[in-house]
Amino acid sequence: MKIQKPKYPRTDSSRGQTDRGFTTIQMLITIALITVVSAFALFAIDSARASVRLNGSTRELAGYLEKARSNAIRRNGTSTVTIIDQNNYNVTMDFDGDGTVETRTISLQPAVTFPAGYVGISANFDWRGRVPNEIRFELETAGLDPTSINLSGSGDVTIGTDIFEDGDIAAITLNSD
Repeated sequence: MKIQKPKYPRTDSSRGQTDRGFTTIQMLITIALITVVSAFALFAIDSARASVRLNGSTRELAGYLEKARSNAIRRNGTSTVTIIDQNNYNVTMDFDGDGTVETRTISLQPAVTFPAGYVGISANFDWRGRVPNEIRFELETAGLDPTSINLSGSGDVTIGTDIFEDGDIAAITLNSD
């Protein structure tokens, strides 16, 4: 007597179905894994977008500070950058080079704000591009560390923690000899 080998795909004689495909449990596990991985990806994307908005607003403010400084020097006059509320700041300078000083209100990107204690801070550049004292600006958004802009008394603009404070400069004595 010969033993017959089973032929594939096997059929379930009681139901007439083949053993192909996935079970319901396998499909549920696969869908659950895809859902978990997608959730982590969405959180990472939201965090990255918030970081881009915060860095963009920080660099834009730093750019306006540098423009206001160079404008004051170029015109041999003054320029000002003032935080007016938690979402906006004013820049007063000659924007188009026609000799007319104007004030523009600049808005931060969505969800980026100035901390409450920074409202009212003003950088007043004199004709040499200097401010009376060091000024620190901060911007923040939910879930991320705040970023800072440091403005030295000489008008140097620095983003982040690498700052060159006025107090670090040694006193210089000039001799008339």
